[in-house]
Amino acid sequence: MALDESVNEGDTVVEVKDLKFVIDKDAARYLQGCVVDYVKSWRGAGFTIKNPNDTGGCSGCGDKGSCS
Repeated sequence: MALDESVNEGDTVVEVKDLKFVIDKDAARYLQGCVVDYVKSWRGAGFTIKNPNDTGGCSGCGDKGSCS
């Protein structure tokens, strides 16, 4: 994710309240069915992505050899 002011041909634009989200045409297929949320807690704040299509995968441990 990044802040950007440009909308390119083929991008998807989603507006929620006063916010406009631009989804790159190549990334759109990976976000199909996902729920993107902004969460604030005592640990900090940021976006979370819940993907119902996820079947497992990387746990984020940093060991590329253990991922399948």
